[in-house]
Amino acid sequence: MLMAADTCVNRSYPSLRLSRALHYHPDMRDKIKAAAKDLFIRHGLGSLTLGEVADAVGISRPGIHYHFKTRTRLAEEVLQDYARANLDQSRAIWLDPKVTLSEKFARSLDFSRRRYLQYNPSGRGDRPWSLFARFYQESELMTPAMIAVLKNAAREQETYFGVAVEMAVVRAELVPDTPAAEVALQIVALVNQVGWLTWSSGSFSAVERLYQATLHGLARAYAVDGQVQVTRPTSTPTSTPRTRPSKTAASASARRKRSNST
Repeated sequence: MLMAADTCVNRSYPSLRLSRALHYHPDMRDKIKAAAKDLFIRHGLGSLTLGEVADAVGISRPGIHYHFKTRTRLAEEVLQDYARANLDQSRAIWLDPKVTLSEKFARSLDFSRRRYLQYNPSGRGDRPWSLFARFYQESELMTPAMIAVLKNAAREQETYFGVAVEMAVVRAELVPDTPAAEVALQIVALVNQVGWLTWSSGSFSAVERLYQATLHGLARAYAVDGQVQVTRPTSTPTSTPRTRPSKTAASASARRKRSNST
C-alpha cells in the first residue's frame, strides 16, 4: 500500500518526482562535498550548517541528510578528499625526477598561490584559502578520524620532501652528506606556515619571501660549491617589484638640484 501511495504521489506531482531524482542523483554526493569544501574554508568547521550547504547546492536539507547523516560525517569525507587531492599534487611536484629542487620549490609556491588567489582574487587579503589551515584553527572541534587524516597527510608529505632532497643529492645539486630527514622537516615547517602567513600579513608576498629565504638557506648550507640555480616565482599582483632610477636619470636629478641651489 505504501508503494502504491508513493507512486500515486509521484504521478500527481511531477515536480516532486524531479526533486527526488535530483536529491538521489549519483553525482549529487560529489556536488555536496565540493560545495561544503568551499563553505568550510570560508566559514570554518564550527559555524557552517547543513542548511547552508543545501542552499549552496540547491537542494533541500533532507536531500543532504540522505547522503550525509550529520555535518561531522560530511566534514570527515570532505577532509579525506581534500587530503587525497593535495597529496596527489604534492607527489606530482616533489617526486618528479626530471626537475631540480629549485623548480620543485617554485611549483609548490605556484600551487599555493593559485589556491590563495581563488579566495583572494585581488592578490591581497587575509581570507582563508586552505582547508588544512582552516581546520587546524578549530582543532578542538575535529573528530579523531579528522585528526588522523591530517597527521597521516603530514607524514606522507614529509616522506615526499625527503625523497626530493635525496633526488637532489643524486643529481649533484646538493652535497652527498646532506641530511635529507632534517631538510625535509624544514620544508614541512615551510609548507605549514603559508596559511598563517597570508592571514597575518594580508598578502601572498610574505610566502614568496619565505620560500626564497628557505631555498637560499639550503643552498648556502648544502649546495655543491655553495651555489644552486634559484628559480624565480612567477610574477603576480601580490608583489610589485621596486625599480631603481637609471644612472642617467639620477645624474640629471643631481644637476637640477645643483642648478636650483645656485
